[in-house]
Order: sequence, then C-alpha cells, then structure tokens
Amino acid sequence: MSQYRSVLFLCSGNFYRSRLSEILFNHYVRDAEINWDADSRGLLERVRHQGLSPSAVRYLEARNFEGVEQYCRNPQTLILKDLERADLIIALNREEHEPMMKARFGQLPSMMRRQGKLRYWNVYDLPGSAGFFKSLFKSNPDRSSQVEESGTEHIDFAVQALVAELKRLGDKPLGKPPGSPA
Repeated sequence: MSQYRSVLFLCSGNFYRSRLSEILFNHYVRDAEINWDADSRGLLERVRHQGLSPSAVRYLEARNFEGVEQYCRNPQTLILKDLERADLIIALNREEHEPMMKARFGQLPSMMRRQGKLRYWNVYDLPGSAGFFKSLFKSNPDRSSQVEESGTEHIDFAVQALVAELKRLGDKPLGKPPGSPA
C-alpha cells in the first residue's frame, strides 16, 4: 500500500469554499479507496467568522452527512509550511486568490503552478458574502443572480472530478491538470 498524499484547498477565509471542499474530498476518497486526504486553509490573516459556514452545513445536512458538527473547527490561516507539506494545492478562485498568493508568497505560487502542484479553480464565494473583497480583487461584480446552491454544487462537482482524476492516476506523479496550457 502506498503512502498517503495530501491536497490542500485554499480560499479567502477558510470558512466556506475550502472547508466544504476538504470535507467533500475526504468523504469521496474514502468511497474511492485512494490514498489521499485533504486539509484547508484561508489566505486572509484575520477573519471574523468562526466555525463552518451555515451554507456548507446546510449543504452537508441536505446530503445526509452525519456528525456535521465534527467539521466545525475555526478557520485557519495558510502558512508556508502548509504549502510545503501538500502534494497538491487547489485555490478555489484564480481571479481572487492568485493576487493574494503572490502578495503573500512572491514567486513561489508561480513556480508551484509550473510544477503542477498548484491549481486554480473558478468557484466564487456566496453572493453578497464578501462585497469588500469583490471590490478589492475585482471578482465578477455581478453575481447577484447566482443562487447559494449553485456555488456548493460547483464545489461538489469539481471535488468529485478531482477525486476521479486522482483515482485514474493512482501512484503516478501529478502533472498539469487536464486541459491546462503548457
């Protein structure tokens, strides 16, 4: 049996997107019987939230996840050691998180991306939940028509696709994600 490998999910506050990704990933890899596990962190050094997003809790409960309260740890901030430990890092929104990664870690994110260790997804935060950050990072300013469920469904679909990819790869080294530019 091979050694466990790890994926680290990143979002701004480690309250909703990255935490939901972590929980779903760990659930799906158990079912897929692959040797991966997930953790998550936030890029902001200070967040006002505690526990797990009520949106994430509702989503998990609607899908009959038992013991959702076990996932309600407080958000944690990303440090360099977290990046070093992870085999794969997924930042949940390139437009929002790439500038934050570069501001905190200089050229390291670009190097990690070229090595296939860092990927950016395109999952936006819940509408209206981070207006200040949307204006700071010029994230898609008009997402008012997005419903809460669409963001959680997007995360779920992306996580399932990632688990399927990792299962296909087996113990092979990670490379560029499918469809990414050279």
